[in-house]
Amino acid sequence: MHKSHSVECDNGRECDILYVDNFNNFYLYAEVARSSAHRWFFIVFSRDKAKECQRRGLSYHLMPRSMSLLVSDEYRKHESEYKKSIGRDRVLRHYPYEIARRIIDTQLTVFSGLVQRLNPKIVLGEISWANEHAFYRWSTRNGYRYRHILNLPLAKNKIVMFDDAHSYKSISENPETLNDSSEEEVSYYSLCEKLKKHNAAEKYSISRSVRNLFNVDGQLRDYRRNSFYYKGYGIAKIAYRKFYGRIRRSKAYAATYDQLVTMVAGRKIIYMPLHIQPEATPDFVAEESNDQFEIAEKILAATDEGYVLVIKDHPNAFSIRDPFKLSRLLATGRVVYANRNISSSVIIKISYAVATIAGTAALEAISAGIPAIVFSDIFYSYSQFVYKVEDFSKLTSLLESFSSVNVFNDLHLDGFGVLGFVHDPTIFPEVTTPANIRCINTLIDRFIEKM
Repeated sequence: MHKSHSVECDNGRECDILYVDNFNNFYLYAEVARSSAHRWFFIVFSRDKAKECQRRGLSYHLMPRSMSLLVSDEYRKHESEYKKSIGRDRVLRHYPYEIARRIIDTQLTVFSGLVQRLNPKIVLGEISWANEHAFYRWSTRNGYRYRHILNLPLAKNKIVMFDDAHSYKSISENPETLNDSSEEEVSYYSLCEKLKKHNAAEKYSISRSVRNLFNVDGQLRDYRRNSFYYKGYGIAKIAYRKFYGRIRRSKAYAATYDQLVTMVAGRKIIYMPLHIQPEATPDFVAEESNDQFEIAEKILAATDEGYVLVIKDHPNAFSIRDPFKLSRLLATGRVVYANRNISSSVIIKISYAVATIAGTAALEAISAGIPAIVFSDIFYSYSQFVYKVEDFSKLTSLLESFSSVNVFNDLHLDGFGVLGFVHDPTIFPEVTTPANIRCINTLIDRFIEKM
């Protein structure tokens, strides 16, 4: 195991900020740390990142390759919670449970030991995988503030600190926005468009695929880099596209907006844009309802022939859906599958309501005067016009009440966060510009001051 390097801080702490690498944003936060007034400590999962920390003079700990055979008291006490996270992890759910358990238990033991020793003011990381979710839950239970920095989907993109549920409560913990001329102005929608182009090009990146395949040490230390999973998923996508071709030829498929309008004429539209899945938002933000087609079936059961459910795949990435559940939905005659290239904005404008687990469509809906339904504690649910559904038996009366509601955006999100953006610098090199690095550090500084 690679030895950990650490630096004592003047105030007796070994670090102010503990960063857990999720392999996408490492180089961004390495730049942030170099420009920060705080002491940082990195938990990394590969030798190349450890060498980069050494080169930059950053304190770090390299996660071991070995796995513990014993079950820790922490894991035993909260096994049902961690087991659920494993079941939602896009990679670990395919592992034998005992192997997955050992991975999570070992990494959680290392993480908790470091946090207790370093006593950071804040832990920064993602909450997109089972190990990160375990880190978050342990930190919360033991009085440590674990947050991840995300983009707030506004016309001018902002960055804020979120908890695991992306709740409004965590947004309110953020500093109030100050007018700072150094802050970067970026459009959230331009970010989405650039990501869409990157994903299309990435399919043909043979050199990156080969490099990842032969990085054995990185895959042993970090299950999230499992090349066999990604290769297998890629092959499965090829097979799924044949089924998708049949869907596109079905009577329930709307290839154009005009065709969609004709197919839904005379009925109230409930628009349900599908999340990319597997993905952090539906799998970890939503604690209970993360099966999107199961939710769709419950919506149909709660409505009559006067409603039509319009579903649409995410435009930025192609997801494998359950072909049996999808076929069953389309066979009802009350579901329209819209071309994923049709703009969500135009569908929202003609909708009676929008339904999503935790998607930005809910925010876009109330901005367009359309009520929304969510199935999580996502921060949009703080709006009086975004309704969190837990009891589907009440959905019928809830939908009927929408006809008399005057909807507007009452969230006032402009009052929080810092103008700027975060993303993988291999996709968005401009994220590491000095101006944007200052934005991120400004958010961190103000957040710590407000604690």
